[in-house]
Amino acid sequence: MGLAQAEYYIAPIDECYKLVGLIRTNWRGLSGGAAVWTEIGRFFLELRSKADPVGGEANA
Repeated sequence: MGLAQAEYYIAPIDECYKLVGLIRTNWRGLSGGAAVWTEIGRFFLELRSKADPVGGEANA
């Protein structure tokens, strides 16, 4: 089983607070539960759709 390739984003501070807010409101138990991971995935799908890809080194 291989590791997923890392992705890096430079995001506005309001997007960072949005992520923290959704984690705080959806986290349940020790591992967060299925709902929080679904929301985190949805957050990054939306962020990825708004991102402008930039060339550069493969590993930062």
